[in-house]
Amino acid sequence: MSKGWNDRAEVLLRRTMELNSAFAPAKFEYARIMLEKRNYEDAFRKFYEALLLEPENSRYIAFYAYAAALSDRNNIAAESIAEALKLSPRNNSVHYIAGLIKLHQRDITAAEKSLREAIRHSPADMLALEALGDVLTANFKYGEAVGKYLTVWKTAGYSERVAYKLGKALAADRKFREANDFITAIVNRNPDNGEAIYRLVEIHCELGDARQAAAALERFAGKHPVWHQVARGRFHEAANERDMAWSAYSTAARMDRANPHAAAGLGRLLFKQGDYNAAIKQFEVAAALDPANAQALIYKAIALEKKGSRDEAVEVYKSIIARSPQQPHLYLSIAANKETQGNMREAIKALNDGLEANPNNAELLFTLGRLYQETKQYERAITAYQAAIGGRKAKVGPNNAETLKIIGEIYYTKLTDEKKAREFFKRYVRAGGKDSGVDDILKKLSGKERG
Repeated sequence: MSKGWNDRAEVLLRRTMELNSAFAPAKFEYARIMLEKRNYEDAFRKFYEALLLEPENSRYIAFYAYAAALSDRNNIAAESIAEALKLSPRNNSVHYIAGLIKLHQRDITAAEKSLREAIRHSPADMLALEALGDVLTANFKYGEAVGKYLTVWKTAGYSERVAYKLGKALAADRKFREANDFITAIVNRNPDNGEAIYRLVEIHCELGDARQAAAALERFAGKHPVWHQVARGRFHEAANERDMAWSAYSTAARMDRANPHAAAGLGRLLFKQGDYNAAIKQFEVAAALDPANAQALIYKAIALEKKGSRDEAVEVYKSIIARSPQQPHLYLSIAANKETQGNMREAIKALNDGLEANPNNAELLFTLGRLYQETKQYERAITAYQAAIGGRKAKVGPNNAETLKIIGEIYYTKLTDEKKAREFFKRYVRAGGKDSGVDDILKKLSGKERG
């Protein structure tokens, strides 16, 4: 609802309640407006008054529970939402509110379960679908979140709120060109949205377009000083102008300590100059202020690696995986840390864990093959290498030719299986391999065969 509509509705509902204090729907709708205004105490009281008039109304109970959660009455929230679900186990609105309560309480797994249940009972529930997108974003599942937001966008039409969530999720998923379309649409329709202007600057910096980033900076026109400073910091950071970036980020942090982008920017600058301890502190601040930002945690993990705290870095990677298992690079990072520590068993375990969540990922399989090879588990290494290129009989192009050579070398030097070695070396040559050493081996093997 627009602010103007809400204000008019609030006046009309007040009059209605004055004329008929026993009319529960008026109290309920008034309480919902209070929720939108973030006046949680008034919302809680009015939902309670509506409930006194209709104590068996599961929707009223659910919203009462939500207002209780938002006003830190968690026991009342838990008891009330359980009661609402018991009264109406198939009511999509009740499951939707249950999801919002769990999301507010940062119980992401329970929130996702409730919202999926709401959508199961009512697939056309766009509010539940949008909220599910929020939950998926909070769990770093940006690609899946984009799909939910897009469905809402296509079904319900333009919404600045949904457009922003779409652009933010696309950017988090490193799809900056697609994100640019949505953020640009917001800024064009609402030039006064300072956060969206910052996002536009950030996107152009990520795309390496300094001219467009500078043009986006001009849109601030003296307004939104905090967002302007964060955007300036991002612009100067991209241009490797460290001192100017530091000044802008520091100014933004002083003006608004709750801005996660200022902390993240300071963290990146400290990281680049090798001050890893200070960088980690800034990344922790950024992650606490914006729990849906996986990038701050990844930077923290890399900084921990740089300072030699590899076990701590692994724990950070695992914390991200617990929320979003479908990220192969995180398992590769864990494996690399364990390998550096000489713990090959744990490194191999990390890669196998990654393959359970990301079957047939070529990079995981190739790395697994390499580690099996280094630990002299040659048959397993061959199996992993073959899977990495699509199977034993797969057609292989130049990009994977090296893997065929590696398999051939294992058969030739480690397993002394000259027949298999010849097979894979020939496949290597057919795939475009140019190593003259392989040609020499094939000649030698051919000579043996003729002899």
